[in-house]
Amino acid sequence: MANANWLDLLKFRVSYGMMGNDDIGNYTARSYYTAQNLLGISGLVKGNLGNESLMWERVSKANIV
Repeated sequence: MANANWLDLLKFRVSYGMMGNDDIGNYTARSYYTAQNLLGISGLVKGNLGNESLMWERVSKANIV
């Protein structure tokens, strides 16, 4: 193998990664109310229309070069 110069250029790479979407807000999946003041009268208004079926996105990726 001392004369196998092509072996010096041979590379084998393997990678695996799992990532997700982190642009989801902290309370996006939940409905909540927030206080609001209009003309000196305080009240509660719906702050968010929640989506209970919202889940974290998971993407797996593998590379073999």
